[in-house]
Amino acid sequence: MTPEALATQLWGGRTLAELADRAGVDLQKVRDAVNQACVQAIQDAIEQADWLLQGLDRGYRNGDPLEAIDPQANPHRAFTRRPTAGAPGSP
Repeated sequence: MTPEALATQLWGGRTLAELADRAGVDLQKVRDAVNQACVQAIQDAIEQADWLLQGLDRGYRNGDPLEAIDPQANPHRAFTRRPTAGAPGSP
């Protein structure tokens, strides 16, 4: 069963137990598979967050080194930010 077909059946009022029974699949195997997919999704999100944090720790933002943190390195960019849309002084 495709994910789309499963979603349609569940939104249509069927339970996972009913669908597993109709397909001749052990419900515990379905539960185990769902649990493993959730665990994997969480692990993937943690790895991505770690990767992003490592980049920030190294001084990268939007693909460019953040030289603005050190005013000696680039005094023209020191403490400058683009205004947020809708903020006072923004275009």
